[in-house]
Amino acid sequence: MRGRLATIVMSFGAVALVMSTMGEATPAYIWNASKSVPVSLYQLQPVGRLAVTELVAVRPPEPLATFLDLNGYLPIGVPMLKRVLAAQAKSIDYLYDERNRAEAVRILVGVSGLKVEDVEKSYDFFRKNDFFDRTGKISRAKMNALLDALVGLGDLQARGNIERFLLPGVAQLSD
Repeated sequence: MRGRLATIVMSFGAVALVMSTMGEATPAYIWNASKSVPVSLYQLQPVGRLAVTELVAVRPPEPLATFLDLNGYLPIGVPMLKRVLAAQAKSIDYLYDERNRAEAVRILVGVSGLKVEDVEKSYDFFRKNDFFDRTGKISRAKMNALLDALVGLGDLQARGNIERFLLPGVAQLSD
């Protein structure tokens, strides 16, 4: 009897999963078997606004994806679940790694539309001055110095409220 009940429950679960994908918006699911977050089936939804510690599904970049695949942790192309802060720390680690400079500059040029030389100068300035913190905190003193420099260069008309330059729920001032 117990085996039959388990089969019926699993069948209903499978049918419910299939039927839930037949609506207008097709949800996606990811099974997490790692210990980084509780083992479970997670429903993925489009990202609106992210909050610190919220779970996100990310595809690991190369060479991490190959390393995870070759060592049996995660097949290539399969996203992994990470907390927002963990993803932020990895992103900052990526920026501070000199081996990633050329690729980071290329990405920033593509996103900003600025000249390569300008992006390289900005990138080197931020890295040299340890501007980015892995916890999401930004030094008020460093932010004020940056804003003063932008006003002095004429790139910013007036400083105004420093908080308007922060992404709520992700970055915060530290001092």
